[in-house]
Amino acid sequence: MRLRKESRNILVALGIFVLSIVLLSFSDGLIVAYYAHAFGLSLEESAIASTKVLVIVNELLFAFLAIFSFTKIFKRTLNELGMTVTRLLRNIAVGLVVGVGGWFAGSIIAVVLARLVPYKVPEQFIRMLTPTSSPDLVYFLILTWVLVGPCEELFFRGFIQGTFETWKGPAAGIIAGSILFGLAHFDPILWFRTIPAGFLGLIYGVLYARRKSIVPVAVAHSLNDTIGFVLAFLVR
Repeated sequence: MRLRKESRNILVALGIFVLSIVLLSFSDGLIVAYYAHAFGLSLEESAIASTKVLVIVNELLFAFLAIFSFTKIFKRTLNELGMTVTRLLRNIAVGLVVGVGGWFAGSIIAVVLARLVPYKVPEQFIRMLTPTSSPDLVYFLILTWVLVGPCEELFFRGFIQGTFETWKGPAAGIIAGSILFGLAHFDPILWFRTIPAGFLGLIYGVLYARRKSIVPVAVAHSLNDTIGFVLAFLVR
């Protein structure tokens, strides 16, 4: 029996998600190995030194896969992907409010999780994502606002959530986007990131379903990360 178009698109979207994780792991491994070989570093030090390059490559890959899959495979428009600037100022304002609220909510979840299942953040992870100077902080924030927020929201809200929403409605889109967003942040060592990330994905998903634009969710995502970077810099 032939699958309906929407059902086929779901399978393709899930396949693209798996492909993105494989490509990210492969490219990250190559970059870290190159830095280790070129500069005589250990793999841990190489991962720290190449953090910004890893961010750039990862986020551009997310954006490319979202735009290519949505427009070339699904034959849908960029507006349907959420790339619209209608009600721009209103969407920015809403995104700022949700970004602050999301950060507080995510922080509460992280604290409760630490109480229930104590964990220690690896030193390598802290060093990778803690700015070491004012210029370094500015660099992190530029990457956050130009790449991290927009590219990840294009992929998880515009592409993943949008595809599932077309299949089974807004609730399915929100849930699928949040689950895959959480899974994308999973790591055997950094497992504790998955739950707060999934919860934030749920918040961003509801916002995207209501506003139908990447702008507010990208702003909320970027502001959430900005608060984290600034606090890490201040207490480093």
